[in-house]
Amino acid sequence: MIYSKATQYAVRALIRLGMTANGQLSQVEEIATSEQIPQHFLGKILQRLVHKRLVRSVKGIRGGFALALPPEKITLYLIADAVEDLSISLSDCIYGNKTCGEDKPCPLHDSWAKLRDQQMNFLQTIRISDLIKSEV
Repeated sequence: MIYSKATQYAVRALIRLGMTANGQLSQVEEIATSEQIPQHFLGKILQRLVHKRLVRSVKGIRGGFALALPPEKITLYLIADAVEDLSISLSDCIYGNKTCGEDKPCPLHDSWAKLRDQQMNFLQTIRISDLIKSEV
């Protein structure tokens, strides 16, 4: 699976929030500027992450966003799932069949299942804390 710009932006925004000291709030404008993400698009992405409880938001003049969980608890899987709903996209048949499964596999079913398992393992093992360490 190739990830959308929204997922890529979400990862970058969460790394930025994770690098902010002691859960201090960051405003959309500053995240968008530092990460070169369109501000309006980032606002929508952050709202999805708030809805999935990966990010918390505070409204008002001194409001902003911060991680809702420690960076060690936020995996790439949680981020991608929040933005793209992986439960739907990973169950879709890569070949386009509506009835693809173990009982009636498409020509790509077995190969795709192996790739999907590798991808899931990767997404579930990489944490925002790992990515923050590589940024410092």
